[in-house]
Amino acid sequence: MAKLPAGDPKKRIGSLIMNPGGPGGSGIEDADSEGWPTYATNEVTKRFDLVTYDPRGVGHSSPPLNCKKQTPRPRVLQEADSEHESPRTEQEMLDQLKDKDSTGADCVKNAGWLVPYMSTVDNVHDLDRLRRAVGDAKLNYLGISYGTTIGAVYANMYPKRVRSLILHGVVDARTQMNNAAAFSLSEAKGGEKTVKAMLKACDLDAKHCAFHGHAEKKFQRLAHHLGAARSSDAASFDTWNRFVDLAYAFKAPGSAGKAAQGLQRLYEKTFPPAKGTAAPKNAEPAKTNPPENNNEEDVLETTDCLDLPPLPKQHGPWLKRFKTARAEAPVFGPAEVVTDITCRDWPEKYRAALPRHTGPWDRAKTPILVMNQQSDWSTPLRWARNMTHALGQRGLVVINGFGHGVPTDCSRRWTQNHLLHSAVPTGTARCDDGNTTPFSRKGAGARRP
Repeated sequence: MAKLPAGDPKKRIGSLIMNPGGPGGSGIEDADSEGWPTYATNEVTKRFDLVTYDPRGVGHSSPPLNCKKQTPRPRVLQEADSEHESPRTEQEMLDQLKDKDSTGADCVKNAGWLVPYMSTVDNVHDLDRLRRAVGDAKLNYLGISYGTTIGAVYANMYPKRVRSLILHGVVDARTQMNNAAAFSLSEAKGGEKTVKAMLKACDLDAKHCAFHGHAEKKFQRLAHHLGAARSSDAASFDTWNRFVDLAYAFKAPGSAGKAAQGLQRLYEKTFPPAKGTAAPKNAEPAKTNPPENNNEEDVLETTDCLDLPPLPKQHGPWLKRFKTARAEAPVFGPAEVVTDITCRDWPEKYRAALPRHTGPWDRAKTPILVMNQQSDWSTPLRWARNMTHALGQRGLVVINGFGHGVPTDCSRRWTQNHLLHSAVPTGTARCDDGNTTPFSRKGAGARRP
């Protein structure tokens, strides 16, 4: 745990416990980078201790969850790398299904007894222990991204122990816990909607976006050509997956600039420009940041697999999911289906030790402040609307522009008024001070999911 004591002890109300997301996000890293106070106004830091922590299995917590030998992975993919496998045909999907995922077996081998105790319900019990440890009769909590799942479940498992609850960058926990297929499809469709908004922003910022110039038309041309696996001049599976990787990176402001360069190079390679046509500016090769070396990915996969409902073993239901995803979200849909195969192959005896929370969702006794970016690259706005309704809340704060769980002056005022006066909006309240220039250096900052 880490604590920033209240600036005015005489007016101290209690502790504001903050979770940075993930699963696998480290609150201690946020504290080290001084990122966590950015969500609070001066008045909040005067009257609340800011408390953050590394959840069980994460970072500085002991023991850490390590499913495999940790190896550094670049934050920005190079041309030959591929992070997402996105089948284009039934045969390519069958190839994915036949290749049994070893993640769960590796977790059992290397993490053993800890694996079944990494679920959201376990994290919720830990959060209640933290509330008691800081001496608060009721919880004050701010959750970002996956932290919103922990907060939503806490509000329904311990409804009488909540004083104030703020959820920013909202995961649709109700759908995730009950319908894996619907959840992954909504995530894919939300991602493609954000890409479309980013392409429009790209054309408005030719100085910083190398893919400018009818960007949406170029993107769709690439998607159609590279995704046509049965044509006589079909692109390789690796080339298609490279495009999908770039599309994933393009929807997040922090990586969009380099992804735009990669998309432009791929476009010129696929559709060579006429002789004498000058190459666009800002199209230099992408540079990598220092590699990450932590267990965030292990925690993410383990927690997701413990939280999802049991998944079918037979190929038939998966092929059906693939067909739907390919039709409704052709770029991201199949990749999200493949991601869930990890959980299909999870060892049965290492499922969650405690029952999953699948509902109810509307047991909260106090108002909940729900906030989301308009074009969120990780948690679609639709998820926030769904959870606002599921939690029985009256309204939602929508922050214009791009980003994920990124605070603004407006959102901080909402946070302050909620913590001090339990204020929440009725209907949709708008914050107009969000990031509308995602490709410029000023607008490139973004939280991890």
